[in-house]
Amino acid sequence: MSSAWSSYPQRAFSLQTLPSGSSVEVVISGRLSDGTPFNARDFIRVP
Repeated sequence: MSSAWSSYPQRAFSLQTLPSGSSVEVVISGRLSDGTPFNARDFIRVP
């Protein structure tokens, strides 16, 4: 994986402003192709 690609999530979500090791909750919601709504949540750790 190139270094430009691996740093993309940090730039896209402004994670570079958080201390290394921080835990960040990610919440995603939407609709599937058949119209069924969904919600998902997880945690990521800032490298």
